[in-house]
Amino acid sequence: MKKKIKWIALGVIVIVGIVFFAVGRNQAVEVETFKVETGTLEKYIEEVGTVKMEQQTTIYALETGKVVELFVNVGDLVKAGDVLAKLDEKEMAIQLAGLQAEKEAAAAQYQEALKPSDGEAIKKAQLAVKTAEINFEEAKRTADNSKKLYEAGAISYESYKGDSAKLELEEAALESAKSDLEIAKKGISAQQKKEFEARISQVQAQIDLLDQRKMNFIIKAPQDGMIMSKEIQTGTYIQPGMAVFEIGNSTDVYIESDVLVSEIGDVKEGGSVVIWNEDLNIEEVKGTVKKIHPKAFSKVSDLGIEQKRVKVEINLPQVELKLRPDYDMDIRIITLTKPNVLWIPENAVFEYQGADHVFINNNGAASLRKIEKGIDSEDRVEVVDGLKEGEEVILSPDETLTEGAKIKKKELTEKAQ
Repeated sequence: MKKKIKWIALGVIVIVGIVFFAVGRNQAVEVETFKVETGTLEKYIEEVGTVKMEQQTTIYALETGKVVELFVNVGDLVKAGDVLAKLDEKEMAIQLAGLQAEKEAAAAQYQEALKPSDGEAIKKAQLAVKTAEINFEEAKRTADNSKKLYEAGAISYESYKGDSAKLELEEAALESAKSDLEIAKKGISAQQKKEFEARISQVQAQIDLLDQRKMNFIIKAPQDGMIMSKEIQTGTYIQPGMAVFEIGNSTDVYIESDVLVSEIGDVKEGGSVVIWNEDLNIEEVKGTVKKIHPKAFSKVSDLGIEQKRVKVEINLPQVELKLRPDYDMDIRIITLTKPNVLWIPENAVFEYQGADHVFINNNGAASLRKIEKGIDSEDRVEVVDGLKEGEEVILSPDETLTEGAKIKKKELTEKAQ
């Protein structure tokens, strides 16, 4: 009796197993599908570009001096001719005053030389020479001492230059006194007249030059734009050739990007570019390739790989984007546009036996289909051969889906893209 019960139980288990197998075999696999569409696909290169300014100009110092007034800060908008900074003009004012005095003295000496000389005039001229010699020696001693102190860091550069300028003035005064003495002794000749006139003209030329240089002590904006960088502060001592400001046209910007040499052949001037930046809430806007630089350069990638790249400049659309220099922007350079092509989502395609395949919905059953792909465009793939418009492909098939398996379409809230 026990043996009979055992065989009955075994039979029930076998029957249940067969039923479950049959049910499982006939159970449909739930899948997502997509109908093959016709549309326009674009091939592109994705890179990151940097915002640059047109007419970006560096302003350099033309004179030596200390900044005494500063009128702008980084980010300020300025007009051409606006004063940006002023340098201390005291030293130049001293030099101008000295030259003006020298010119007046030379002119007075010239007029005096034209008069007949007497004994008293000679004595005065001799006394003037002695006085000028004493003043010159004292100025020389002071200048030599100032040089040593300046080199030792004990006095400022302005003090040192002031003593040097005074020495030059005293030397000129001594030469003038000696010339006056010679004239008093011998009387003025035609040659001496020319020398007087040349001397006066030379001093005037120096005055004119200083007047012109004085204009350099006021630093002005050469163009309309925005102050991009400021390398000085009040009290900064600058030298000729030092960069002091950078200014650019804030309304005329473009994007500069680096493209791999292996891809640059597909990029054409005038080609379309899509530009966006999620952080700046800038959605996709259209730009164009305006310039491809002729020379490649080496650049190390974030992964430490040295790459050959080419700079590409991209025009921005004529819309208000409020971009600043050095902002990073995502860009997509369109290299090929193909209208009226069949396409499917890329997640429908998989490789099988060395070729591209998809599963299609064949009256509720999965059917394997070999296809030939064209270009890839974002998450879409062109189908050159193997499918027709309107056929349904199965999205994201996994390894459990087999030829002939029954399928059931999921209820989707949104159309697959």
